Amino acid sequence: SFAFVFVMVLLNYTGLGANYTVTTTNDTGPGSLRAVVTTANGVVGPHTISFGNSGNFDGGGTIKCISPLPQITQSVTIVGWRNTGSTNNAITVRGSPLVFEAGTTNSLQQLNIGGNVINGQSISISGCVITNGGIQSTAVLQIISSSVILSPYAGIWSSGNATLNGVTVSQCMGGGIHSEGAMAIADSLILNNTSPAGGGGIYSANSLQITRCRIDGNTATMGSGGG
Repeated sequence: SFAFVFVMVLLNYTGLGANYTVTTTNDTGPGSLRAVVTTANGVVGPHTISFGNSGNFDGGGTIKCISPLPQITQSVTIVGWRNTGSTNNAITVRGSPLVFEAGTTNSLQQLNIGGNVINGQSISISGCVITNGGIQSTAVLQIISSSVILSPYAGIWSSGNATLNGVTVSQCMGGGIHSEGAMAIADSLILNNTSPAGGGGIYSANSLQITRCRIDGNTATMGSGGG
């Protein structure tokens, strides 16, 4: 028993982290995303949060948050999934921003997210579809094979270093991309975004590298940079 206790203490204090599974689409209660995030916040990470594929999640599922989720204070990887043979994400989280505290390193994979993603340190976003919200990052941002659609703000706002590969930013109301740090964009689509100021497609105040991208149908009602 002493050895078991020692191993548990080592797990909590050496950053080995833990694996947590969300088992219900309920907003609150045991097995909910809210409960899992609360538990993970209390243990030293990095952690992995995944979603079940039976019961409430048989074939996929949607978590509708009534109120904002807790801010995520430990490094986590949140992993959704896809049904066999499908290119669509099976798990949707909406109604709350996902807020990651400064000092954490995080990853989002194969999720539909209805709301903002706010990054305070380092985040990788892969295979995600973000609607009715944008990505806001003040540090290191990597986005791969993901979409940001119908944000009421800038689709992607970044003041740190950012790399985008295979990304679609479309129909966002605060411009497609607003970058104040170094940014590299490759094999991406920036389409049909609007801005009340300049930079309907892309606004950049720092170094910007664009490779094999389509930037089209964007408008800026004031200033320049429709694209």
